[in-house]
Amino acid sequence: MTQSSLQELWVKVPLSNLQVTKLLHHLTVKCKIAFPTGHAYGLKSDKGAEVLIHIGIDTVSLDGKGFDAKVQANQRVKKGDVLATFDSSVITEAGLDDTTMVIVTNTADFEDVSSVATGSVAEGADFIAVK
Repeated sequence: MTQSSLQELWVKVPLSNLQVTKLLHHLTVKCKIAFPTGHAYGLKSDKGAEVLIHIGIDTVSLDGKGFDAKVQANQRVKKGDVLATFDSSVITEAGLDDTTMVIVTNTADFEDVSSVATGSVAEGADFIAVK
């Protein structure tokens, strides 16, 4: 994998609560960045994986409407901790897509980063493997 490569992993979160258990349920992470608008989070796992979670597409334009951040920058989060709650209807009523993007930003630091699921991911199901 080259230094410039970026592994993008897209998931559709069907519920209005975004929890570590739904996305990174095997990892303990530190929330490095939590946007005040509640739409995006930068996480770093204890194993060094850097993960960007972005709720919706162009949702920064909502200026926080429909989002409630539950974590702050530099906070440790573990399985079951809620990162944020959001109202999908606010996103879709604004004409925006509520797809949640999960992006490993430092794939070059690992032997392999791959998707192990497609489409919507059920709570507790694996969707990414980092080796």
